Amino acid sequence: MIKDSRQAKSVDQQLRHAAAQVKFINKWTQTRRLSEQMPDAQGVRDWLDDCLKSAERQMVAAQPREKPAGMLRLLMLESLKSRTAQFARVLFWLSLFFVNFTAITGTVDVVSGYKGEDALTLSETVASVIIFGALSASFRGWARAAENQFRTKAGHE
Repeated sequence: MIKDSRQAKSVDQQLRHAAAQVKFINKWTQTRRLSEQMPDAQGVRDWLDDCLKSAERQMVAAQPREKPAGMLRLLMLESLKSRTAQFARVLFWLSLFFVNFTAITGTVDVVSGYKGEDALTLSETVASVIIFGALSASFRGWARAAENQFRTKAGHE
């Protein structure tokens, strides 16, 4: 019930805000028309234009922003319809695994002072993490682009 009353208040607030915007535009239009009929009203027209710009800035600032990407979307855990996107997601997860594996083993090797033949140096660890990180980002981008393209094609057909 609390959620319903909050939603009702939110809708009521949005309606009042929209009504105020419509009222402002109506009054602004009427005043602008009247000022155009007056010979020496350039200052009034400039002031009205400034008011309109200010109102537009406030409307843009008051618009709700998109929610930040959630963890499901960030880690590509949501359902994907495109086969290409699903393949790119597998590559994304593999490269993400190698980023973590390389970072952990390289850090352990450097911190513990392990000097075996298969030990990674600090520069090799950093380079590997950067390379696999770039691969992860590119595979994620590829998956997102493939999925968006698939949804766009499916929406137009």
